[in-house]
Amino acid sequence: MSIAESIFYGEFPKSVLEQADSARRLSVSAQLARRLDFRGKAIFAFTETVDTPTSCAYSLYPTQDGWKLGIHVADVCEYACEGSPLDTEARRRRAAVATYAMRSDMLPHEIVYELCNLAKDGDKLAISIIIELDSALNIQEITVEESVVHICGKCLYNEIDQLREAKNRSSVMLLANKYAPFADVIDNMYMLSDQLRAKRAERGGLDCIRFNRTYVRNDNQQITDFIRESEPTSRAMLREICYFAAEAVGKFALKHKLPCIFNGRASVPQDILKYLCNLVGVQYTEESPALLTAKIAERAKKSPYYAFVCDAIANNIPRAVYSTEPSPNAFCGCDHIVSFFNPTIRYTDLVIQRVLKAAIQAGDVKNLIPSKHKKLMDDATIEANSAEMFLHKAYRQFATTDALEYLKNNYGGLFVGFPVLTNTNGEVIVYLECGLQAVIPAEYAADYKYRTAQPERFEIISVGTNHVDTTIRPVFN
Repeated sequence: MSIAESIFYGEFPKSVLEQADSARRLSVSAQLARRLDFRGKAIFAFTETVDTPTSCAYSLYPTQDGWKLGIHVADVCEYACEGSPLDTEARRRRAAVATYAMRSDMLPHEIVYELCNLAKDGDKLAISIIIELDSALNIQEITVEESVVHICGKCLYNEIDQLREAKNRSSVMLLANKYAPFADVIDNMYMLSDQLRAKRAERGGLDCIRFNRTYVRNDNQQITDFIRESEPTSRAMLREICYFAAEAVGKFALKHKLPCIFNGRASVPQDILKYLCNLVGVQYTEESPALLTAKIAERAKKSPYYAFVCDAIANNIPRAVYSTEPSPNAFCGCDHIVSFFNPTIRYTDLVIQRVLKAAIQAGDVKNLIPSKHKKLMDDATIEANSAEMFLHKAYRQFATTDALEYLKNNYGGLFVGFPVLTNTNGEVIVYLECGLQAVIPAEYAADYKYRTAQPERFEIISVGTNHVDTTIRPVFN
């Protein structure tokens, strides 16, 4: 069994399905007396399609002195109690995983797609993080409360993008009418996102677009081509707000000495930074790798290689590292990142929510006994790092499998790539645009003087079985 196949766990045990079915009978209205009632507020969910579930929704209100930002996360803990069959199974699975052909959820359908799907009509139990900001976007107060929410709008990424990019209003009149009731809130979210991005950039934060690579399949489901598209602006907008909220929750946890799991990332490797500096014309220095990466990304916007630079930065930042202590986050330029948005698909998010919920129910965080949750956090952190390493390898295998199929189906053609560096064996490492890393063997590389300021064309010698053993040779003009 391959690493990719082994992450799919199959059917849920009977006890888990029975608990999920019983959860349907829990009354939301019975909990209104002890929760904040946000059902009449302008709260929005953002999703890929009308059927895509989400466990997170957002609200934003202008105040006299600034803004009040709300992050509303489905209260999964209310259904998956600690130590229950649901919790045990979620802990075993650790995360939801989806590929082109298969999907394996962390929790059963009733939880993910119904009870904790904030995009689905109906009143939902939630944990609401309310962040009050002044006009300079400084945090004035953070409150965490149990709540009941009922979204007033479901925003589809592609529709929001069409509205914002349309030059002729009449061409999107139906969409304009659909989103008219909350157009002002969406505009405010974009404005806030731009301001947060600018403020983060002042601290050396990375402003780098994500480019999605989609492989094109024919009628026989064989990969024949690929398309690279920039990330929708609506996703980038929401991610910026989430960066800010994730750091705010990290500060909240540190201030109140709450047990927590922080999500850190290391910097781009030095040899990759040197290559990217040469490619876009940034002087390489021994300064902070995070600041240098940010400079490269900014300069690359004015070059024809922006998509490659963004890919290279994203692909070479090591996987997430979870810790009970905060660590530098060079990837996004924030300090105390806490992931808490997706408790239905990541066990770490569920564990963090459990502590936040315990703090709420204690009446005051001073009444919370941190030691009670410390072991849970320690264990979950160890499991999270194990899962992150495993999933990182699995997703790389998925992507590599698609890229290798593309090469095999187009064998004999020419492939564009960026020769990045020469290793100790005399081989030249090349990043192919199809998403694969390949090597020019030493016998071909000896007489090959590659240029560091532009892509080159290559032909395939042999297609490998993993992401590093495909061999190529340059096409000499």
